[in-house]
Amino acid sequence: MTLMKTARACLALVAAGVLGACAGAPPSAGGAQPGSALAEEAGATRLYVFDCGYIFLDDETLEILSLAPEEVATRDMAVPCYLVEHPRGTLVWDTGLPFGPGAERTLESQLAELGYSFGDITYVAMSHMHGDHAGNANAFRDSIWLAREAERAYAFSGATEGVGWGTPEIYSELEHSETIVIEGDDDHDVFGDGQVVIVSTPGHTPGHQVLLVDLAETGPIVLSGDLYHTAPSYELRRVPTFNVDAAQTRASFEKLDALLERTGAALWIEHDHAHHESLRKSPEYYR
Repeated sequence: MTLMKTARACLALVAAGVLGACAGAPPSAGGAQPGSALAEEAGATRLYVFDCGYIFLDDETLEILSLAPEEVATRDMAVPCYLVEHPRGTLVWDTGLPFGPGAERTLESQLAELGYSFGDITYVAMSHMHGDHAGNANAFRDSIWLAREAERAYAFSGATEGVGWGTPEIYSELEHSETIVIEGDDDHDVFGDGQVVIVSTPGHTPGHQVLLVDLAETGPIVLSGDLYHTAPSYELRRVPTFNVDAAQTRASFEKLDALLERTGAALWIEHDHAHHESLRKSPEYYR
C-alpha cells in the first residue's frame, strides 16, 4: 500500500544548540530552552552511528568529486548509517554499501546489538538512491519508506544503473513497500514535533535530501547525505561532475547555509573520514 502524504517541517519548533561533542563539525551556537516541552520530549530521542563500509578515493573518484589529490587529507571515505530512536518510533537514515565493504560488522549485527531486527524499524529513508546510501535498502521492505517523489521516480527509471556503487536491484523490493511520498520540495516532519525533519536539497540527484535531528543535550545536527562528500568539498564549495544539476546543487548549498544559520545546527558530513572517526559509534549514542 502507498500512502500519499505531504508535510511541511515545523522548523519553528527546532531549538538551536551547541554540538559540543563532535570534533570536525562546523561551529554552532545557541541552546535549547531549559524545561521546554520540546526539550523534555527530545530527552528520549537518541541518534546512533553505525559503520556501513568504506570507499577508497582513487584519482578517478577524486576527479568526479571535483577535488585534487592535494586537497584531501586521506583517500578513505566513510560510509555511515544512522538510527534515530524517538518516543513515536524509529528511523534508519541511509543504509550503507551492499555487504558493507571495509566495515567490521554488518548493519544487521549492529542493529541486533541494540535489540532490533530489520523488521522492527518503523521508517527508512535514504538521502538518495545511490548504492553507498541504499545498499541494504531491501532489508527494510517491511518498514515505511519515506521517499521524495522525484527521487523515487529517478530510482525506478534505471538512471542509477552503474552510479554510486550499486544497481536498482539493491532497493527493488521497496517499490511495493508501504511508502509515504514527499511531494516537491516540501520538508517532512517525521514524528510531527520538529525533532526529526527531512529537508529537500536536490542537485546531486533529483530528490536528494538531508536530515535535521534536534537532540536535547547534543543540539541540532544536519546529516549531509551527498550534498557534500568531504570537509574540503564543503570548504571549497565543490560540485561533483556527476551531479544531475549543478545549479540546483548550488541553490541547495545556499538553502543548507540558511538552515544551519537559522537553527544553529552542526553539519555532519557523512562521508568525511576524519569526522566519522571522531564520532561515538553504536551502542553508544547522542541524545
